[in-house]
Amino acid sequence: MPGTYEPLATTTGTGSSTTVTFTTIPQTYTDLVLVCSDINAQTTDIGVRFNNDSGSNYGRVVAFADLSGGPQTFRNAPGNAVYTTYRDLASTSDKLVFAVTHIMSYSNTTTVKPCFTRTQTVGGVGPITTMMIGSTWFATPAAITRIDIFSTLNNFSTTCKFTLYGIKAA
Repeated sequence: MPGTYEPLATTTGTGSSTTVTFTTIPQTYTDLVLVCSDINAQTTDIGVRFNNDSGSNYGRVVAFADLSGGPQTFRNAPGNAVYTTYRDLASTSDKLVFAVTHIMSYSNTTTVKPCFTRTQTVGGVGPITTMMIGSTWFATPAAITRIDIFSTLNNFSTTCKFTLYGIKAA
C-alpha cells in the first residue's frame, strides 16, 4: 500500500463464526480501506455494516462483468448492508474473492458515508467475475467506530483474511 496507508488491524476467520468485527477505530484518518482476501466465492456473500446498524440505511449500485455473460448493472436501495461481493454473481466453486472497500470521510459526523468496492474472483472453474460497487451508508450522520463484516451463508474459514487500513491524507 502507498505510504499514506497505515494498517490498523488484521484478523482472520475462525472457521466457527459468520462475523468479523473491527472496533476501537481511531478517528485520526481521513478515510478507511477494508481489504478482504481469500474468501471462497461459493461459500458466502460478504456484507459490511457500520456502527452495528442493520436497518435499511444502505444503498448500492453494482456493475459487474464476467467472461460468459458480459457487463451488467443493478441497484439496490434501501438495503441492510454494504455488500462487497455477491455469491450468485460469482456462481462457481473453488474461486477466491478479493475485495477492497474504500470508506470515505468515515470520521465526519455531519455527512453520509460513501463507499466504493472493487472485487475480483479468481481461480477455480467457470467465469472470472469483476465487480464495482458504489454504496452509501445514509443513516443519521455519525463517525464510524465499528465495522462488522459478515457472511450471509457460512462461517468464514481460517484462510479468510481481513485488514483495515487508515488513510492519513486521501
